[in-house]
Amino acid sequence: MRFPSTITCLSCVPSGVMCATSTLGCANTESELDLLFAEKLFCDKAGKLLLYGKHDPIMERQANVAGVPCRIYPDAHTLYKQLARSLKNVMEEFVICAMPRYRHASMLLPFIAGRQ
Repeated sequence: MRFPSTITCLSCVPSGVMCATSTLGCANTESELDLLFAEKLFCDKAGKLLLYGKHDPIMERQANVAGVPCRIYPDAHTLYKQLARSLKNVMEEFVICAMPRYRHASMLLPFIAGRQ
């Protein structure tokens, strides 16, 4: 594997500083043998790492192996999808428990909209 020539710019970053990177728009790392992220970690000698975007377990493991503590922050789109999923589950649970004659949350929409 050939590393990009721009990776040398990371050598200018002071050792031990907190760095951030994003996985937005990137495919998950496919193999433990893909060392592009690890190479960047060793080049910039970060003290801490912030990972923004979708969770990439291989990147997280590589940071741990490099001894760089990292914190993962999901992006707004992922958080929105999780919230929507949670709200849907709550509504469905409400329908099942409190209003047994309705089989699906979508049957409540006329009531929520004030049409019945």
